[in-house]
Amino acid sequence: MKKNKSTFGVPGLLAQLRNSVDGQWPAALLLYRVVYRWANVANKLERLGREWIAMSRENWAREAGLSVSEMKNRALPHLRKYQFIKIRAMKLGDVKLLWISLDVDELEKWQTPWDMYEPQLNGAKVIGAKKVPSYPYKKKPKGGENVDFEGK
Repeated sequence: MKKNKSTFGVPGLLAQLRNSVDGQWPAALLLYRVVYRWANVANKLERLGREWIAMSRENWAREAGLSVSEMKNRALPHLRKYQFIKIRAMKLGDVKLLWISLDVDELEKWQTPWDMYEPQLNGAKVIGAKKVPSYPYKKKPKGGENVDFEGK
């Protein structure tokens, strides 16, 4: 008799991709759509010795559920830091598009083991692990970082 292993509680693809991009939600959402497109586009474009998928910035943002501003100011700059993805603005004919190339094998290397990553998300300090900011866009208090409760 074959035992079925339960998948309840196993991190989904979006959670795994968030892990790969240091907990950044906008970058994880855009990467989620890139991974989906990468798996489902049969005829990728060839240029500069790589395979690419291309769409307008607006279409990438719409598919990821981001505003164009969120994509431009948060998701794209963060994703450009990683070696598993290449993002370039190039023309296809007369139309300028956002071209994205993904290295799936390299993407897997960027994931922190889940037993280290999950405690980080919950605020625990894990020795040797990179810090995952809970909300990196929070404004700093006026007057600098060392302001106590009385505002001194």
